Amino acid sequence: LFPYTTLFRSIENVFQGLTEHKEEAKQLALDFYGPIFLLYSIYDGAEDKERMIELVEKHVERFSEQFMDKKEGMADAK
Repeated sequence: LFPYTTLFRSIENVFQGLTEHKEEAKQLALDFYGPIFLLYSIYDGAEDKERMIELVEKHVERFSEQFMDKKEGMADAK
C-alpha cells in the first residue's frame, strides 16, 4: 500500500467512529484530507510556508465547525 492509502484509511477510521455509515465516513475523509494533501503537495515549493500552515489550520477549523454543525442539526432532527 502507498503511504497515503494507509493514512487515508486511518482518517477514514476516525470518521467511521463519528458516523453510522462507512460510505459517509469515506466521503468525510476525502472532504477533510483532500485540501490538506493539496496544500502539503505545494508546501515545498511555496515561498510563504507560514501561509500554507495557516491555510491548513483554517481548513481543519472550518471543517470541524461544519461537521459539528451538521451533527448537531441531525441530533436536533431526531
